[in-house]
Amino acid sequence: MSEDKKQINTEIIAYFAIIILTTQIISLILTSRFIEYYSSLPAFEPAGQGASGSILNTILLLSMTFFMSMVMLVLIRKKRYNTLRIILGVVLFASTSIVAYSMLNIALYKIIDNNNLIALSYSAVLVIISILSLVKSNMKKLQFFASINLAIIYGSAFALFIKPPTILILPIAFAIYDIWAVFKGPLKEIVKDIGNDFELNPLVLNVKGFQIGLGDLIFYSMIPSAGLLLINLNIAIVLIILIQIGTIFTLLMLRKFKMFPGLPIPIFLSVAVLIMSYYL
Repeated sequence: MSEDKKQINTEIIAYFAIIILTTQIISLILTSRFIEYYSSLPAFEPAGQGASGSILNTILLLSMTFFMSMVMLVLIRKKRYNTLRIILGVVLFASTSIVAYSMLNIALYKIIDNNNLIALSYSAVLVIISILSLVKSNMKKLQFFASINLAIIYGSAFALFIKPPTILILPIAFAIYDIWAVFKGPLKEIVKDIGNDFELNPLVLNVKGFQIGLGDLIFYSMIPSAGLLLINLNIAIVLIILIQIGTIFTLLMLRKFKMFPGLPIPIFLSVAVLIMSYYL
C-alpha cells in the first residue's frame, strides 16, 4: 500500500474495509458454487505434491512475479510505456479471458440455461474494461470495476486450483517477498521511477489518494475462500475479520511510511489460524 500526501483517518479506513469486505464476500459466494466439485478439480502442481513440491510450486510463482516486476521496472525506466501496456494487455487478455469464462461458466451451471453465453459475455467485458484501464488513465469507475472483479475472480480461482499444502505456504512466502519488494526490491523502484507519467491500472486500485495492489486484494479474497473450501464457513468468517484487522494496522503504518507492504500483517494473522484449523 502507498499514500499520496494524505493522512489516514476513519473515513479512509472505513472505505478500505468496505471495498475489501465486498470483494471477500462476493469471492466467497462464487467459491461456494464449487464446493461439490472441489475434490475433483485439477490442482496447480507443476512441481508435484507434498512439502517439497509445494515449496517448489511457490518458488515458481514467486519467480514469475519477480521476473514480471523486473520487466516492468526496466520498461518504466526506459519510458517504454506503450511496450509495457502491450505486454500487460496480452497477459490480461490471455489469463483473464480463460479464468473469468471458466469460473463463471461452472458457477452458473444448473442455475441458468445459457450459462456459456453469460460467462463468455462477462469475460469479454472484463477483458475489454481491464485493457481500457491500461490505456485510459481518466476512466476511474471502469478501473475500479476492473480491479475489484479481477480480485474476485482470481482470488476464487487460486483458492480452488492451488491445493494444500501449497495454498498454505504460498501466501506466507508472498508476504515475506512483499516486505523485501516494497522496502528494498522492484516495487520500491517502480513507485520511485514511475512518477506521474504512467498509471498501473488495473494492477493498482486508487482509493481516495491511497493505492492498494491488485495482488493484495487477490490474497485478501483467496484466504477466506480457501478457509471455506478446506474447513467451513465459520472459519472463512474468522479469516475475513483477521484480514480486516490486519489491513487496519497496515493502513495505520502509512502514518509513518510512505509505502508499506499490504500483505504481511493480514496474511500472518489469517494464515496462522488457517493452518492451525486445517491441521489440528
